[in-house]
Amino acid sequence: MGLGNIIKSIEMKSSQEIDKIKKEANKEREKILIQAEKEADKIKNEIKKRFKKEGEDEKKKRVIRARSKEKREILNLKRELINEVFKLAEKEISSLNKEEYLTLLKNSLFANIDSGDKEIVFSPEDKRLIEGEFINNLKNREKRIKISYGLDKKERGFIIIKEEMQINRTFSNFFSFLREELEIEVARRLFE
Repeated sequence: MGLGNIIKSIEMKSSQEIDKIKKEANKEREKILIQAEKEADKIKNEIKKRFKKEGEDEKKKRVIRARSKEKREILNLKRELINEVFKLAEKEISSLNKEEYLTLLKNSLFANIDSGDKEIVFSPEDKRLIEGEFINNLKNREKRIKISYGLDKKERGFIIIKEEMQINRTFSNFFSFLREELEIEVARRLFE
């Protein structure tokens, strides 16, 4: 074998070796590309799932906020209706005729008066209604009593002041107390 043949043989073997290495490199490259595509698809799917979940979570949050806002608005409307019911009731009592009003005042007053010195404070608005027979009957029944008209002009009812104690029987106080007692019942009947 001559030198030319040896060189050709080496070139051929090296060419075959290079082709073999190229084929293996191409196969390896294909494997890496396929693996990279699989990884990219996996990452893409995970990102899609995460964004979908985040989107659903955001949608749920918005729905919850909207429902919460609706419930607050409904609750506010219900409160307004309850307020209106109590205002109408207070207006109804305030607009009683003279006889009904004096009977209500007398019953409430006599239920809360006991012996001893006391002052009863009425509204200046009630002065013309109670002066005369009503006050005379009161003074005949209770000897140590002082009458004054120091309530707010819009207020109805009375306050009994005895020693260092006050008994507030004004309509506003009565309805405040009544509201605390009946608000749940009124709401139940209105919105059942």
